Amino acid sequence: VFNEENLSRNLSEIKLLISRARKQAASIKVAVSADRACIRAYQPTSSTN
Repeated sequence: VFNEENLSRNLSEIKLLISRARKQAASIKVAVSADRACIRAYQPTSSTN
């Protein structure tokens, strides 16, 4: 069943998922050291929503 209430709820869920994904992506850091080795650090943050 397609109605505005379902659409609104789905859009809200998608916006929340995008927000969470952006926060996770922001926590990933990539750097290149002097010897051209790629150094990656990832520290996931736990969110309680």
